[in-house]
Amino acid sequence: MNQHSGEVEALTVLDSLHQHVALLDPSGQIMAVNRAWVNFGLANGATPASARSIGTNYLDVCCRLNELAPAPNAAEAREGIAAVLAGSLPSFELEYPCPRPGELRWFLMRVSPLVGERAGAVVSHEDITGRWQLEQQRAGLIAELVAANHELSEFAYVVSHDLKAPLRGISSLATWLVNDFAEKLGPEGRGHLALIAGRVKRLAGLIDAILAYSRAGRSRVDRMHVELEPLVHNTIDLLAPPPHVRVAISGRLPDLHIEPVKIQQVFQNLLSNAIDFIDKPQGHVVVACTPEADRWHFTVTDNGAGIEERHFQRIFQLFQTLATRDELERTGVGLALVKKIIEIEGGRVWVESTLGVGSVFHFTLPANLPTH
Repeated sequence: MNQHSGEVEALTVLDSLHQHVALLDPSGQIMAVNRAWVNFGLANGATPASARSIGTNYLDVCCRLNELAPAPNAAEAREGIAAVLAGSLPSFELEYPCPRPGELRWFLMRVSPLVGERAGAVVSHEDITGRWQLEQQRAGLIAELVAANHELSEFAYVVSHDLKAPLRGISSLATWLVNDFAEKLGPEGRGHLALIAGRVKRLAGLIDAILAYSRAGRSRVDRMHVELEPLVHNTIDLLAPPPHVRVAISGRLPDLHIEPVKIQQVFQNLLSNAIDFIDKPQGHVVVACTPEADRWHFTVTDNGAGIEERHFQRIFQLFQTLATRDELERTGVGLALVKKIIEIEGGRVWVESTLGVGSVFHFTLPANLPTH
C-alpha cells in the first residue's frame, strides 16, 4: 500500500467519526480534515474554503480555534499544540465554551502526536455539552445538599439545646419534690414522680441519640489509624456488663483507618444491644472478625432471646424497638445509627437469629489497613 492510499484510508476512517478532526504536519499546517470538521464550519457560517482550511497553519489561526472557540482560550491552545508538535508534551487537552446562535456549546480539544512515518499531530474537537450540563447540575445538587446538611446540623443542635434546658428543669423539680415532700406525697405520688423522672431521662437520651445519628453523615475529616482491639476492650469496660454476662473477643481484631468515635459507636450499640437482651442465667457475647478478600467481616454473637425473622429489617429502622420502652429503656436509634455508619464507610450490616437461642449481628468494612 503506498502513502497516498494509506492517507485516503485514514481519511475514510476519520469521516466516520462524530468528532471534528484535523491532521497537522510538524509545522502545524492542516493536511486534512474530516467531514464533521467541514460540516461544523459550514453550519456556523464559514465559507466552504475556510471551513476546510487545508493548507492553513493551524497555529496562526488558533486564536479562533478554527471558529470553534472564542479568543480567551487562544494562548493556552496555541502553547499546548506547539508543545505536542515539538515533542515536549505527550498530549494536550482543553475544554472550552463555544457560543452559537441561541445556545452555548462546550467542546473538548485533544491533541496527540501522529504515529508512524509522518510526524505532526492529530487535533480533535468533541462536543461535550451534555456532559458539561450534567456536571453543572451535579455541582448544583451537591451544593444544595451541603447547605441542607448544614441547616440540618444547626437545627438538630438548636432543638437539642432548647429541649434539654426545660428537661433539666423538670428533672430538678421532680427530684426536689421527692426529697422535700416524700412523706406527704406517699407511695403513689413518689411513683408518679419517679415515672416523670424516667420519662425525662428517656427523652434526654433520645435527643442525644438523634444528634449522634445526624452527625454520622458528616464529612470524614477525623480519620486515623485505629487499633480495634483496645478500642473494643475500652467499650466493654464502659458498658460494665452485669456479673452474669461475659463479653469476650475471639481471635485478633484488625486495625482500620477510620474515625474512632464512629467505630466505637458501632461496637457500643451492638454490644449494649446484645447485653440488654440476654435472658439466660449465664450470658455470652463474643466479638470476632475474619478477612474476606478486600473486606473485614465482623460478628457480634450472643445467646440472648433471639429475634423473629420478620423483624430482621425493622430493627435497623429509626425509632424501632422490639421491647416496650417501659420494659427496657431504649431509644430505637442505636441499630439505625450502626447501619448508617457502616453503609457510609462502604460496608453492610445484617442479622441472623433464632428465637430462644441467640443472635449474630454481622457487618463488613473495607480492609484499608492490615493487621499487625
